[in-house]
Amino acid sequence: MWNKEKSVRFTHFMVRVFYLILTAVAAISVIIPVAVKDYGSLAFYVIPFYISVPVGYIALVCLDKLLIHIKKGIVFDYKNVKLLRLFSWLCFFVCAVTILFVAVVILRMYLDTVGAINVYFITIADWYYSVFAFCVAVAELFVGVVVRVVKNIFETAIKIKEENELTI
Repeated sequence: MWNKEKSVRFTHFMVRVFYLILTAVAAISVIIPVAVKDYGSLAFYVIPFYISVPVGYIALVCLDKLLIHIKKGIVFDYKNVKLLRLFSWLCFFVCAVTILFVAVVILRMYLDTVGAINVYFITIADWYYSVFAFCVAVAELFVGVVVRVVKNIFETAIKIKEENELTI
């Protein structure tokens, strides 16, 4: 039967699977530009990812520690609030990086269209990248906001818990 303990263990397992997935994707993203031998056109796609990989590892560590605390029964604690706060700021940071690079790609496409620069490697893939990356940035922003709400709920619950402990 499915219970809270199994759910926490499964979630913890999935966080550790994401460590492996992030490592594999980071390794593959190093190999692809070497295989393609076209660093110029791939730079606008790979640079934001390289900036986001360490942030992703930090976010996974936050989730890992949070789940360890939950396994130990440490739920309404300021350590968890700090982890949730950090996680939300990491989401906002990656969102900002993604939006910045989408803006750079769109600016490059605009300047090439008006003839201000002569760039030959702008393709339809740049448009697809821009739309996809913008959608990812919105998702990152949404996750950051949701985690922020959960953090605020935890803070309020901790205050209520402390007040209840003082009245007894």
